[in-house]
Amino acid sequence: MSSDLKAFTPLGDTVVLVANTTAPTGIQAPTNNANDKRSVGAYRVFNSGSETVYISFAPTAAQATTEAVIPTAGNAQAVIPVSAGATEVLRLGDDPFFSGITSTGAATVFVTPGKGI
Repeated sequence: MSSDLKAFTPLGDTVVLVANTTAPTGIQAPTNNANDKRSVGAYRVFNSGSETVYISFAPTAAQATTEAVIPTAGNAQAVIPVSAGATEVLRLGDDPFFSGITSTGAATVFVTPGKGI
């Protein structure tokens, strides 16, 4: 295993995304270490709700909102499903916007920028 793999370290404030059956306006979780490009791009995503949330991410708020679509058979979408109660660490581009959608009900998702796994 690579010695470069470190535990997740927050590098910015946690933002709250409330996903529902209609995707909310995309939100951004910027890092505090914008000058150190080696330190950006990892995001800890925790779904505290009781619904699976399909998370979208994009360079603009509008695009993140538009791309929050639940995939179906024969209709692939650029989202990542995060199960109820699950935490995922995603390696993405610098300071993307996040949105999310559920099939029923609301779910609160916490997004924290940082580095590591």
